[in-house]
Parts: sequence; C-alpha cells; structure tokens
Amino acid sequence: MPISFPPVRLGFVPANRAGFSDSLAAAMRDEAVEAMQKAGIEVVVPSPQETKVGCVENLREAERCAELFRRADVQGIVVGAVNFGEEQAAAWAVRQARLDVPVMLFGCQEDGVLRRGMARRDAFCGLLSIGEVMRQIGVPYSVAPRPILFPRDPAFAQAVDWFARVCRVVHGIRRARYGQVGTRPDVFWTCRFDEKRLQRLGPTTVVLDLSEAIAAASALADSDPQVQRTISAAAAYADASGVRHESLLRSAKLEVFLRRFREEHALDALAIQCWISLERNFGVCSCTTMARLGDEGWPCACEADILGAMSMHAVMLASGRPAALADWNNLHPEDDELVNLWHCG
Repeated sequence: MPISFPPVRLGFVPANRAGFSDSLAAAMRDEAVEAMQKAGIEVVVPSPQETKVGCVENLREAERCAELFRRADVQGIVVGAVNFGEEQAAAWAVRQARLDVPVMLFGCQEDGVLRRGMARRDAFCGLLSIGEVMRQIGVPYSVAPRPILFPRDPAFAQAVDWFARVCRVVHGIRRARYGQVGTRPDVFWTCRFDEKRLQRLGPTTVVLDLSEAIAAASALADSDPQVQRTISAAAAYADASGVRHESLLRSAKLEVFLRRFREEHALDALAIQCWISLERNFGVCSCTTMARLGDEGWPCACEADILGAMSMHAVMLASGRPAALADWNNLHPEDDELVNLWHCG
C-alpha cells in the first residue's frame, strides 16, 4: 500500500541575465513552476512583484530569493537557467539561504534552430557556469539527466520527481529519531554502528533495554482493549489458525508496547533485538509485529540493526511504499538471477 507524505517543498531559482530576453525567461520560469506543481511539488519562487519577471538576475534579487527559501524552510533547491543565467546571483541565492539542502540544476532549450536575429537563451553555457560557481563555493549539486530541455518535457517531470524523492529522504533522515530496543547479537558485527557519528548526520537514537520492553509488555492485561484489537488484526493479517492463543497474546502485547514506545518518543523507525533473547525470555519472535508495523509505514529492523532501520526508512521515503529488510540467503544452483531471501522486518 502506498504511504502518504506531505508535498515536498522546493525552492526555485530562475536564473536570468541582463541582455537576454526577459519575456523568454519569464515564459520558462512560469512553465517550470507549472510543471513542478503538476508533479505535486510545493514551489517557493520569487513573484514578478518581488523580482524582475519573477527571476533572479543580481545579488539584491538573490538575497530576496534566499530569504524566501529560509522563511519557507525548503527541502531542496532547483536552479534553472531560463536563459544564460547569472551564475553569481544563482549561487548567491543558494549560499545565502544557508539551508544545506540538495540542489538540482537544469537549463532551458531554445525555441528552435537558431537563426540570425532570433532571440536565444544560451542556457547550456549558463548552466556550465552556474555549475562551476557552485563547485567553487562548495555546494554539491545534481544535474537533470537531460540537462537542457523544456520544463514541459516529460523528462523534466521525471527529473523533478527523482529530485523530490531525494529531498524527502535527506529531510527525513536528518530529522529522524530511531528506537533501539536491546542490543545486537555479539556475533553480528554487520549490525555495529557508531551512535555519535550517526548523530552528526542528524538521526537521534533512543535506546531501551530489552528487559524493560519485555517487562512492560508482560504487564499489559490480557483484557486490554488495544491488546484484544491487535489479536484480531493480526489474525486477519495472516493465517493464524496454527498459532497458539498464548503466542498471539504475547505478540499482541509486544506490538501494543512498541506502538506506545513509538508515540512517547516520536520515533520514525525501530531496531529490536530478537534472536535469540526475545524467544527465550518472552516466548515469541518479533517477526509478525515488525511486518505489521512496517506495512503501516513504521520501518522495523531486527537484531538492533539501526543502520538497517535507517536504510528501510530511506527506501520508504524514496519509494512511498513500505520497505523490507531481507537476508540474501541462497543463490539458485542453476539460475544466477534467482535468490532466496528471508528475514523479518
């Protein structure tokens, strides 16, 4: 099932240059804004009342554009060379916004084969200059797969959709809060991570000893309405005819506790210790609970694998669908393209 996210909010710098046609620049600005809005993007861009024809041509207009971006807290910035594009102004708008968000560049195509006396954009040259100045000031950027095109082209919508997904991932991960319940099994070095270094990237880790989770889940009454509703939902989620009621009850209590833990700490994803402590000390695995929560848009990784949970979170943000974390267990002995995947989460 698709997962609903708020629209991505992108700042747009329509880079103009004196000496080129303002009307051509304005037409491409408007076409780009319309195309991004049709793609479901919330666009923040100077209006024609704020800058000349709503574009950015000089440092004063760049400052005004940057202020709009800061105030709106945009999640990414698209720089479009609507003609040659003033590279200093375009770069200044990005730099002065001081948001450290992803940046994508593109340039606008000519209206036809160039002829003497015909108004032209020279956006390809401008795009190269803008990219070079971005490099000089230390701003990393992406370029649309087709760097010179009309915003009405399907390729532009595809590039904007890709970029919006990148921005959603970056925005979501930098502000993420991940729950870690328990510790990894000692032999699973693949699950190791550095909590402090991860924090420098943005995500916060909220830790809880597995014994506390087990105690809290065990303390829930069998008759708790939320527990009973969870049992019914789990039985409808998958065939539970061969599962003992006691196991369903314990799984439901674990799920109810984890949901409350998530709400209390505003968690975006979870990594929980399962094998083999949960089985020995609580009598159930976490697989069904993790799968149900993941399908609802709350990624869950097993073995306290925080980096795995973060990867699931990123995939979910990018795809708009639930993410799964699997082990690549076996390659088929005859078909090199066939693999057996298994794991929970």
